[in-house]
Amino acid sequence: MKKPFFLINTIVVMFILVFVGIVYYKFTSHLIFKDSANHLDEVFSQSNQSLEHLVSKKWICMRDWSCYFKDIKDDNKVKAYIDELKERNGFTEFYFLSQEGEYITSEGKTGYINLAENLTKLMIDRENIVLRASFPGQPEFELFGIPCFNGVYRDFEYDAFAIGFDNNCLVETLENKVYYEYASSYVVRVCIDNVGQNNRSVYNFLGMLKDYSNLSEEELETIRQAFRSKESGVITLEIDEEKFYLVYQPVKFDDWMLLGLVPSKVVNSNMSKLQIITLIAGVGSMAFLMLAVGIIISYRSRRRLRSMGTEIKYRERLFTALSDNEEASISAAPCLKSLQFKVLLL
Repeated sequence: MKKPFFLINTIVVMFILVFVGIVYYKFTSHLIFKDSANHLDEVFSQSNQSLEHLVSKKWICMRDWSCYFKDIKDDNKVKAYIDELKERNGFTEFYFLSQEGEYITSEGKTGYINLAENLTKLMIDRENIVLRASFPGQPEFELFGIPCFNGVYRDFEYDAFAIGFDNNCLVETLENKVYYEYASSYVVRVCIDNVGQNNRSVYNFLGMLKDYSNLSEEELETIRQAFRSKESGVITLEIDEEKFYLVYQPVKFDDWMLLGLVPSKVVNSNMSKLQIITLIAGVGSMAFLMLAVGIIISYRSRRRLRSMGTEIKYRERLFTALSDNEEASISAAPCLKSLQFKVLLL
């Protein structure tokens, strides 16, 4: 009887320990995700602010330049001023833009830039723009444009001007100082084409997630709707069987979104170690406590059984003694009667 009872107790204890371990692991995993999500949101908010500061600074400088162009009518002085600005600010080219999207550079080169819907935004709505542009056979570049007064440069009428930067302009801004070697940052438009990125070469971000991640169509649609609604958030996903955190935040201007991909093993490295240590310590403590309680209960049970055995032995001895006394009294009764008879004769 003892062995089955001990086996059942052992199984029950093991089940309790496993159940507690699973509940504790899930609880701490949720806390780790929440803490990591808040940390990542804060880290990428700094990159977001840096990006907004960069673009706003470019636009502010360009507005100041437009005042100079308005006052100076000499093309040679305008070119000299632009050359000075190019050397000081590091942009690759300066473009005077017409309402049809045609341009002329400070060197006098002419051509056409396909601004798509940004042309209406720039010329009709009179709003600042920033986009990724390209010319046939040349690498893509970042284009910052602002509307301005109607002017003329080398007999070319313009209503706006723009400056071009290579991709390093945004890439350096997107570099994450906390997870520098591991984080991949992207700036995408709501149409999901990338404006700029670092570390990973991706053109259509959601297309990449669809092909290489474990996200379902419903989850991808949820992310797409979050992008369109300019919402921020943090989710976990797997890409090529490696777990990542995906951070997405809206950028204040235009329809841009800032995205970040960071391996979860990098973000949770210290927290995961702490989780495992506390899990082992907690389960070990519970196992030790349950073992101690089991030993105490077993010890008390043995004492109770021992005392009951001793009590039974005393009762048996007492019963034996009483039985012996009763037999002795019965055998002594005839002797007492003959003795009484003799006394009466005397």
